[in-house]
Amino acid sequence: MKMSHILNRVIGGACLSVLFSCTAATLRAADDSIIAMGTVDASAASFFNSANSVGGALSITDNGTGDLDIVIDAVGAFAGAMEEDFLIEITRLGSDSDNFAYGVATNVTADQLVVTTRGVDLEGNGDQDNSNASDTDFGFVIRQMNANSTIGAGSGSLMGLGRVNSNGTLAFGFGVNSIAVTSVQNNTGDYTVTLEKSGFFAGAAVEDFVVMATVRGASTDDDIPTLNDVVITDDSVELNILVFDTQIGGAETAGEADDDDFFFTVYQIPGSTVGGTPESALLIAGANVTSAGTLAKGATSLSGGVVTSTDTAIGVYEVDVVAANAFAGKTASQYVALATIADPNVEDHIIQPTVSLVNDSTLRIGIRITDVEVMGDSVGDPADDSFTVVLYDADPDFLTDMQIGQKRNLTKMKGNNRYNSSGGGQGIKVELPPTGRKRYFFAVQNDGASLDNFGIKEKGAGSIVKSKYFRLTGGRANVTAKVKRGREVATGVSPDQAVIFQAQPKYRNADSARNRKIKLRGTSLLSGSTDTVKAKVVLDD
Repeated sequence: MKMSHILNRVIGGACLSVLFSCTAATLRAADDSIIAMGTVDASAASFFNSANSVGGALSITDNGTGDLDIVIDAVGAFAGAMEEDFLIEITRLGSDSDNFAYGVATNVTADQLVVTTRGVDLEGNGDQDNSNASDTDFGFVIRQMNANSTIGAGSGSLMGLGRVNSNGTLAFGFGVNSIAVTSVQNNTGDYTVTLEKSGFFAGAAVEDFVVMATVRGASTDDDIPTLNDVVITDDSVELNILVFDTQIGGAETAGEADDDDFFFTVYQIPGSTVGGTPESALLIAGANVTSAGTLAKGATSLSGGVVTSTDTAIGVYEVDVVAANAFAGKTASQYVALATIADPNVEDHIIQPTVSLVNDSTLRIGIRITDVEVMGDSVGDPADDSFTVVLYDADPDFLTDMQIGQKRNLTKMKGNNRYNSSGGGQGIKVELPPTGRKRYFFAVQNDGASLDNFGIKEKGAGSIVKSKYFRLTGGRANVTAKVKRGREVATGVSPDQAVIFQAQPKYRNADSARNRKIKLRGTSLLSGSTDTVKAKVVLDD
């Protein structure tokens, strides 16, 4: 069934703590930092749809035209947190050519978080050197950085992300769980981003999707994006994104359609098509930066990484993500940066990021903030303001990690974070009597950054050893024939997750029993990456 994006249905702010990962004592790469997301009907001061992960209730406080507070009430959920710990992403909805939205966390207690949002008419007539408050529909994503300046990379609701060139071609894009991402230009400043996978979006509603978009810009610019329309079929979601020049020909009452590059991310609020475990681990870093360029708070999911910020000129900032060799072999085009003005007041500022690689260990996000409501100026002037920026990797690594051990406990197995095709350094000895069976265990773990499927195959048993194989994760199942033929597939394995197997070897013939090396190979079906573990079967007589 095809549905047009008519945002006219309000769904309460449901708590989905089962579907979102809550803050853990020990950071894992795939932990989910999102605590809330949704879409807002500004004129009604209500949610089209929303969800949170902290076991709380979402509500909206209407403080007047264009001035809304998103309030999350959850007992003890924010104990010890500060306002700067929260990353607020906002993108406006609708077809108006000069409305804009932004926001920032303004108050936090142990039991409550308040995010103040502003909707403005950038080309209002009331004050040609400022904006007018205006009820502006928007989508939002709220993340929380950890106290130790780390952040989980994972998300169970991120569907796709990328960058679209001004001519509509997809500069780079990635869809989680084998979703295909494409883009096209329909007209001047009019683009469609499509997510496609057969049957995947059956039952989805337009209110389920939250889209973030930011125009990419390395110089003073006055273009802004908006999500105008969503069309859903069982097999696809089409997102109509418009780009407007808000100050064409000087301060006016409206903007005009304009071609420009933009970054985007697409989330689906958890429902029937999204599981509870993060399906991707693509978030690299996030930062809140003051108007003076001071880092209020920054965090990264990269091991040993740090985030820094600098104000290099009026309205020009640099946010660096630094981690040893983290960007070796990467390209700047594969990264997606989303930025939001972080100001609780009525402003006429817009924001645009770029991404560059300084060296193998440093990625730089350039930020440009522009005052677009300037009398007699067709472009606008650079201006200082506080902002939030988040960074994603749209070209994730896919990595297979096989492990093996005498016991089922994954932490006791050998081979963790070792990768080779020979089984070297990740093998065990299995002392096998001439008759009877022994047991050992092996696992395939997803060390990549997105959902993957892994093929499992036995090699080297020959005519000496005959093994039975059982998949234990998800319920015990005999997969002997599939493993021997290389047809066993561990499907839908999330980042940092593993599927565990049990092997039961025995000699085919006691008289011909002798030592034998059995290799078990795992292969990513998305990238072809392989890893091998080895069981050295030794005659125990």
